[in-house]
Amino acid sequence: MIKLHNLLNEETFTATNKASGKTSVFKTKDSRDAAIKAGTHSEKNDDKSTGSKTTSKKVNIFDKPTQSEPKSTSSTSTPSKLGVDSVVYNTRTKSVGIVRMADERGETKTDADGNVNTSELEPYNPTKYPHQKDAKVAPSTQKEVDKRGLWKPFAQDKETSKEEPKKDEPKSEPKKKRPGNPSVNKDAKKLAEKSGITPQKLGNEKYKEAMFQAAVSALTDSNFHSEARELVAAIEGKPEFAKKPEYPSIKDPKFREKMADIRKNTADGSIYMNGTGTIDDYGTEVSQASGWDGVDAADAIAFTLRMNGFHKEADLIQSVFDNKPYMKNEGRISLSKMINESEAEEIANLTGLRTQAVKQFIEDNNIDDRKLLAYLKIKGPKTLSNRMDISTAIVGKPNNKYAQGIIKAFQK
Repeated sequence: MIKLHNLLNEETFTATNKASGKTSVFKTKDSRDAAIKAGTHSEKNDDKSTGSKTTSKKVNIFDKPTQSEPKSTSSTSTPSKLGVDSVVYNTRTKSVGIVRMADERGETKTDADGNVNTSELEPYNPTKYPHQKDAKVAPSTQKEVDKRGLWKPFAQDKETSKEEPKKDEPKSEPKKKRPGNPSVNKDAKKLAEKSGITPQKLGNEKYKEAMFQAAVSALTDSNFHSEARELVAAIEGKPEFAKKPEYPSIKDPKFREKMADIRKNTADGSIYMNGTGTIDDYGTEVSQASGWDGVDAADAIAFTLRMNGFHKEADLIQSVFDNKPYMKNEGRISLSKMINESEAEEIANLTGLRTQAVKQFIEDNNIDDRKLLAYLKIKGPKTLSNRMDISTAIVGKPNNKYAQGIIKAFQK
C-alpha cells in the first residue's frame, strides 16, 4: 500500500525513450543506467551541442510546474457533498481526514477534526492540488486509509489518466450506504458505550458477535422477525435459517421434541438469535429509541459499528433490507406502519395457539401485547412453563386462574 507521506518526496531517475521520445521514470539509478546502456533510452535532455546532461535529483511528485494550471481553492473545488469514507483535506487545519458523517446542514464529520464546516473541505488529491502536499496525516487515519484502500492517488486524477474506459465496460457506481436516522444513530452509539459494548472492552471478535446479537434483538423487538431470521442466516452462512419454522401446537404430544428440533436446526437456536442480559437490553433500547422502526434501529447499530471501523459487519446488517418491497431507493414508504408479524402472531408462535385466539384474548381484556410478548421472550428455567400458562389462560375455561393472573399483570 502506498503511504501518503512517502509520496511527497522521493528520488527519481529519468531517461528519454528513444522510440517514443517520452520521459521514463525509473525507481533506481541502476535500472536507469541499464536502460541507457542497452540503447533503448538516452539520458533526459541530452544536449549534444553543450554536452550538458540532466542528473537525478530530489523532486516532489506532486509538483506540476505548469503556468496554465492554477492552484485549487476551497471555493472552486469543494463539492456540495462528500460521501462517507471519502478522504478529505481540511483547508483550515491543513489535515487529512476520513468522512464519518456526510454533509448535514452545512457540517461534515471527519475522524481528524470532528464536525467541521463543509465548505472547508476538499477531496484529498495532492497529485491534482499541490497545495495539499504538506497536509498533516494522523497515524490512525493513515492506518485506516492503507488498510481499506480508501485513497488511490493517480486513479483520482482524471486529468493525468492516460487510459480511457472501454465502451463495453460501463462504470459502476459504488452502492451508497444508508446514513440512518441521525438522532437514533447518536442514541445507539451512546447506549453501546454506556453498556460497555465496545471493541476496547470486549475485543474485536466478541464485539462483533455482541453487535450482531443486538441487531437481531432490535429487529425482533421492532417486530421485523423475517429480517431478523435473514440476518442470522447471512451471519451463519445458512440460507435455510431465513425460513420461518413450523411451530407445533402446544397440545401436540411431541411438542417438546419438535421444539427442541426447531432450536437445533433453525435460526431460533443460533447464538445470534439468543443474545442475553446487557446485549439483549441494548438491542431493545435501540429499538425503542427508533420508535420500533426496524430499519432505523438496524441502521443505528450499523452506524455504531462503522464508527469503530467494522464496515463489513455494518454492511451485512443493512443488507437485509436490500430489495425489500417497502424500501424505495434510500427512503421508505410508510415503514412505521408496515410490520411483517404483529405481536399477536408472535405470541401465537411462542405458545402454539391460533393467532385469532390470541388477538381476541388481547382485545377482550385490554392486554398490553408488547409487554406480554416481552414476558414470553424472557430466557430462563421457567420459559416453557410460562408459555404453557399463557396458553392455558387463553384457551382454557373463561376466567380461569391463569387468565386472571395474566389480565392483572398485563392489562393496560
